[in-house]
Amino acid sequence: MLRNISWKALPVSNVVFFVAGMAAILPLVLIAQIILHFGDPATSFHTAVKAVASSLIAGLFLISCPSLAAGYVGGRIAKRQYALNGALGTTVAALLSVYELTIGPLFQTASDGPAWLETLMNVLTVFAGPLLGAYGGHLAELSQLRLDAMTVEERQAHGFRSNIVVGLRWIAAFAVAAIVYLVVFVIGTNTVGFFRWLPAIATMAAIIAGTMALPPQHRNTGCLLLMALAIAAPLALLVSHVSAGDAKYGHSFLVVYNAIGALLTYQSLSASVPWGAQHPSKRWWWLSMHDYARLSKSQRSARRYLIFVGAACGLILYLLVMAVADRLGADPHLTIVSFVLTLPIGIIAARPLCALFWPDMLEQADREADARIMATQTASTFD
Repeated sequence: MLRNISWKALPVSNVVFFVAGMAAILPLVLIAQIILHFGDPATSFHTAVKAVASSLIAGLFLISCPSLAAGYVGGRIAKRQYALNGALGTTVAALLSVYELTIGPLFQTASDGPAWLETLMNVLTVFAGPLLGAYGGHLAELSQLRLDAMTVEERQAHGFRSNIVVGLRWIAAFAVAAIVYLVVFVIGTNTVGFFRWLPAIATMAAIIAGTMALPPQHRNTGCLLLMALAIAAPLALLVSHVSAGDAKYGHSFLVVYNAIGALLTYQSLSASVPWGAQHPSKRWWWLSMHDYARLSKSQRSARRYLIFVGAACGLILYLLVMAVADRLGADPHLTIVSFVLTLPIGIIAARPLCALFWPDMLEQADREADARIMATQTASTFD
């Protein structure tokens, strides 16, 4: 088994784990800065960072991102036994967590988070970290298989150096998005004062800026990840305040308006950016309002049915969640933002329900959408 271990990849991937962890702190620092605008003016920046770091979502984020990055780098360097060498990229972090679980804290300073959260994060680092690292190694194997199937010219354009550049552009994209969000938020607050739509405007500016910083072939995926982060970040802030017992409705509305800003950004990018029409999902063509005037009658009918069914399912599920949460005595600040989960579930349920009741209409609309997508791709290829 030792022969399968790359002793070159082992130290490099473990260093990448901690470097990626430091990079993942940037969004948390951004959230801490936003806390200062919503909280008590006397709140210090350290207290704001402490509130963010003590949330479960922040802990999961700081474990998953470094583990995947370390696993991918370990697999790419090893070029054999990708899952094994990817999992070994989390060795040092796992050993440090084992030490804290069995002996005690590495440092004598008090932890910022509750004891149960610190214990849970150490347990996840020991068990979930290597699994995520192995998955990162699997992603590296898939990338290597794609390289092996390429010609020499294509391989040179997608080699290890180019992947490093792509990785740096991904890091830069998230940094640009965080900085733009903060700048728009601060400028808006200091010039016209805080208003409810300011988070939505800041979210739109941040997602667009971050998406444009990515390579063109990664912009669809990057846009979706930035949208998810725009919702997850204020949600982590809300959860941390709920845990501390000082949550305000402003924290809930931050999640709501960030989600609205993310939705509007998706629509604006799909309508104005050329890559938005080149890689659409054939199952979700009806979510974009781009090129609505060119849709056929059957497509417009299918879209109306899908939107109505999806919205109805999301609303019914939201009301059920509100009722159950109220019976259980859940925090009202969290139940307000539960639509962030119920609405996507309703949208996902729309297609199978419409396919069950109106299969012919949906099938015809999908065929016409596929034909339009193929025509768009062919035109863009010749251009």
